[in-house]
Amino acid sequence: VGSSFAVWGGLYATFDCSLIYLRGGKEDSWNPVLSGALTGGVLSMRSGWRSCMKNAAIGGVLLGIIEVVQLAFQRSTGEGPTPRQQYRQYLEMEQAERRAAEQAGSSPSFFKRFFSSGGPPGNSSSPPGSSSGGSEFLPEKPEGVSV
Repeated sequence: VGSSFAVWGGLYATFDCSLIYLRGGKEDSWNPVLSGALTGGVLSMRSGWRSCMKNAAIGGVLLGIIEVVQLAFQRSTGEGPTPRQQYRQYLEMEQAERRAAEQAGSSPSFFKRFFSSGGPPGNSSSPPGSSSGGSEFLPEKPEGVSV
């Protein structure tokens, strides 16, 4: 039973990822439904075409029911924004950050300030360890100590 479920899960995941790739990265409710249908069909191919088509239809219908129940549950609980709404919020936040940076005179972003200059903002010195040839992550060897 466990190995059969593992084979089903492996085929399902393979079809799901393949469909996402073939559809240009589009992830929606159709991918699991089609993956379930393809998985059901492939697993029953040894029994002939009639069985293959029947099990493909059953797999697609079962995964379709699961997707519908999942969507209904998400909408009824108000679980949060949909992926499309999340993406819109992300774009709005990114645009607001760009506008704020333009108004502030194109100051560098948080990551650029802290990780490109080697220190906090306003620190124009070189990163630690760069003048002595050491690494900023390794302590310098104390004088008078031989290794």
